[in-house]
Amino acid sequence: MAPRKKDKKGDDWKRKCRHPRHKLWKHTSEDLTRLKRLSGKKKAELQSLGFPNICKVVSQDGSSICEQCLNYTPPISLAFHHTYAKKPSEEPSAGLTSTSTSTATQAVSAGTDVPHIPQEAPPAPVESQAGSSSSGPIPPSCMSVSQPEADDSGPIPPSCMSAGSQPEAGPDINLESSVATVIEHIVNGDMPSDLLHQLATAIAQVITVEVTTDLDSQDFSPRSKTADALLNIPAVEDWLGHRSPLLTCILEALMKKSSKHPVIECLSNESRHTSRRYKMVKAVEVVYNLTEPSLISPFSLAENLTTYGLSNSQLVTDIHAHITPAGSYGYLRNWLVEQSKEPVPIPDRDLIIAFDNDQIVGKTYHVKPNNKVSCSVVTSLCVAQLPSNLQENEELMPGNWMIDVTYQDVAKNMKVTESEMNLLFGELAKVVEERMSIVKGQQNMNEDGTLSDAVDDKVKETRQQREHIKCIQCGFLNSVRWQKCRGPSCKALLKIQRSFSIETEDLPDEPLTKKPRRSRTCGVFKKIYVTKQGGIEIEKKLQEDQDVNHLYSHIPTNHVQVHLQACDPVFCNPNSYVSVKQVLRHIGKQFSISRYTPGSARKWCAVVCDGLPYVLAQKVIRDTLICGCGTVADGKEEMSRHQTEKGHQTSEREFNWVLLEIGLGHVEMNCARSFLELNWEVFMSEAAWCMGFRSENAQKYAKKGGDHHKTWELLRLTYLGTIDELLLPYVRECLSQNLEPNAFDYLTRWSGNTMNPKYEYVHMQIMTYLHSLMVFRGGVRCNNPAFVSAGMAVFADIIHGRNHPKYQAIFLNERSNRITAPTDIQMFQNEYVSVSYSGDPHKCEGMDFQLERINKASKTWLPKGVPSNLDWLRVFRLLDKLDGIKKCTEKVMGINQSKHGSATTHEPDDDAVMAWRIHLRDSGYLSEPKSETELHVSMSGVELDDQLVFMQYTVEARMEYNMRQFFDSTFVAPSIHDIPQPVFVTAKEHEEFSKISNKTVDTIKILVLELIDQLDCNNLRSHYQDMWRRVKGKKKDELISFYERLKEEVDDQLPLSSLLELE
Repeated sequence: MAPRKKDKKGDDWKRKCRHPRHKLWKHTSEDLTRLKRLSGKKKAELQSLGFPNICKVVSQDGSSICEQCLNYTPPISLAFHHTYAKKPSEEPSAGLTSTSTSTATQAVSAGTDVPHIPQEAPPAPVESQAGSSSSGPIPPSCMSVSQPEADDSGPIPPSCMSAGSQPEAGPDINLESSVATVIEHIVNGDMPSDLLHQLATAIAQVITVEVTTDLDSQDFSPRSKTADALLNIPAVEDWLGHRSPLLTCILEALMKKSSKHPVIECLSNESRHTSRRYKMVKAVEVVYNLTEPSLISPFSLAENLTTYGLSNSQLVTDIHAHITPAGSYGYLRNWLVEQSKEPVPIPDRDLIIAFDNDQIVGKTYHVKPNNKVSCSVVTSLCVAQLPSNLQENEELMPGNWMIDVTYQDVAKNMKVTESEMNLLFGELAKVVEERMSIVKGQQNMNEDGTLSDAVDDKVKETRQQREHIKCIQCGFLNSVRWQKCRGPSCKALLKIQRSFSIETEDLPDEPLTKKPRRSRTCGVFKKIYVTKQGGIEIEKKLQEDQDVNHLYSHIPTNHVQVHLQACDPVFCNPNSYVSVKQVLRHIGKQFSISRYTPGSARKWCAVVCDGLPYVLAQKVIRDTLICGCGTVADGKEEMSRHQTEKGHQTSEREFNWVLLEIGLGHVEMNCARSFLELNWEVFMSEAAWCMGFRSENAQKYAKKGGDHHKTWELLRLTYLGTIDELLLPYVRECLSQNLEPNAFDYLTRWSGNTMNPKYEYVHMQIMTYLHSLMVFRGGVRCNNPAFVSAGMAVFADIIHGRNHPKYQAIFLNERSNRITAPTDIQMFQNEYVSVSYSGDPHKCEGMDFQLERINKASKTWLPKGVPSNLDWLRVFRLLDKLDGIKKCTEKVMGINQSKHGSATTHEPDDDAVMAWRIHLRDSGYLSEPKSETELHVSMSGVELDDQLVFMQYTVEARMEYNMRQFFDSTFVAPSIHDIPQPVFVTAKEHEEFSKISNKTVDTIKILVLELIDQLDCNNLRSHYQDMWRRVKGKKKDELISFYERLKEEVDDQLPLSSLLELE
């Protein structure tokens, strides 16, 4: 295409109708200027204004309509059909005679083409009616040529000729070749920039028209921005297929192949393609937003919701809204209000409901009178929808079978059964066999016939570093007390060398910008170094772990995936009897229990909670009665008075529809803490010290077990490392005798012949109680009721042996319920011991931990500060949908969801296990398992109680006492001396427990009365009884003083036999 040439008197503009039989019409610059000024006018109005012969009506958006055929010509067609007239001297043409004009008119009426008429001479250029040309460049819409050209593609209607111009014939214009010529000039860079800008402007006008029309479609309507619509957001390809064709064509042309990069290459082709297509969506949304600034697009809205849910930041949300049509922070808050008006629908099938408190404590930034910290506390609810319908059976209501259980009903079945013991022994044998093979493979035969391993070498090195320091300059070993090196001719300062004695790892040749980090990709641990060039070099594979759940892959799983969702919360804290009643009534009404919703098919449901609400709910279920008239009474006495006054006869328990269950996640947490508390002084404090908990506050933090993930890793590495050290003497003994070590021989013969109390106690704690806790966790993770039951039954010894009254009652009640429940209820409980949110059969959790996950997710959607009750309600109603929108957005964006937010196994590293083994062997605590002269002390040298090794006898007595107290309604508390004492760990603890200053006031009063009865002299007894009447109402210090004086009196009196001898 020839470049545009300017004429001093004005340029001509040629435009062609899309109709194949129509020609290029031309108008003078003045005509087109007036047309543009009068754009949007109707044909009749234009003709009345002096434009009878115009063939087009130009609109503001750049489109036009041919007057002859009324064919709509969008700007895209006009942009590619523009041609520029040559100068009159370069365009030979001949004017049409009247005959040729008549012939053209007849041809138009007949619908035939006009034959080409040779042109004789070029006509003179036609100036504009104003008689002057523009002093500057004239825009294309205002250009004209001196004479019209004619081609042989069709006639020129007279009505479309401008005044003062004559029709002319010319060659046909081939659009494809013209476009090809334009493209060639653009690609070669021959097209002037101003023409390119004009072409781009015309294309933009076409895009504007298409975008304006598209904005009225359903894809941008208010319905497309609801929560349900965002959950079912269309696929990227489908959405792009309905957008502006020209815009998507331009974006397709702009897309280039991604550059090769190790991070990008590790992505799958599908993820890479999805990510690139989503970038096209973002580009389309930005262009649409430029056309309509108030636009909010569904993709950007979903993306901004996801960003807000991850960051909970108003600033981040507003920044995103300023870049894309995503909606501001205020819009998102209003969106949450609008979408949360309806409660969550409740299914008709069986349900498991969990409740727990959730709270947010505010902050005070100023000093004010009577200033108090504000706090918002609610009881959150979570429901699991099951496929069964047992809860419609009224005969299975807990109130019909969970009657007052007697001691005789449960005494025989409360202890560990033989099947449970066999299961635990089998699992222990597997662990011992696995660790034994590791220990055996580490042994090396020395020249002197002894065995050693890498741990011995590390112990030697540790002791050497503890006692000596090696000079860096000469290599001489110096005592740690020396300040200078005493090597020959070396006087280096050792104090300075100590600061540089930290060992460093071997690093790659390339300089590093940061420390190496560990990355888990597809279950493989790798060490990655980031260089200055930005590349990623995988140095070595640290651990192959294709199955991250290998710890529990051997456990049979009964997993059935269920749907979990949050429900409307209760605005109270379940820490009292009144609030627990409120929570249970809310559950009954919200989930349509027949007691509160007459005609409902659901008669009962399972309710899960943690320790404190469980104990409170036990009493509420047992004591809250409801009369036939609807009156509620607390206890039988209050109900009896009501029925006597009103003459009513019938009553029943109000909450007989509640099947109460303990949250297994909280059971695991409290079992872990109780194990730490029992064995802290013995060896767990040393394990925590070895892992870096060395200060006083760090030791308290580790002992408290506040972070359950860290607590579990600490217990796990202690479990593995201690088993290795317990097996070491047996393995070396077998190898020295040329025997093959095996787990069965160790567990049944060798471990029972040890005499060292330290070895025996550690063996019992690790391979009995801590092992049962590992089995319990495996049962929960795999939804295996046999593993859960066996683990709880054995670990109950520690719960009953120490002071854990709340969980003592919980363990007894849970076991009695599973014993006395009907077969259908037992099958129901066994099938849904734990549930999985992710669908992985080896990643199940208790309903209480599922609710903890929901509570954590809910806080990210709450506004800053202390939320109101309405804020809590809106978030919990929408939480399930918001989570679905987040997953859908990640999928649309091409983000691999398996690499983000995946749960870890919290399996300790081999280095951590090795460090604990080194520390344990360095102490020599388990080095002599068959020594009879060893005193029972802790790893730190603290004297332990002499009955600690025989704690099973104490545990049995305490469990018997707790069962009678819990189940036997006729049970009478024995004398204070007959109450079984707890398990004492240290000798000092036993001594402190016996001190009168550590007794309660009630216990001191009972002891005082017992001492008064032991006085032989009646007068002396009467004297102390009178004194006791005056003292018993005093403070504890005075009671203790009176007790000590009375005890001296009893100890000083002679026995009765001695008095008789004197007489």
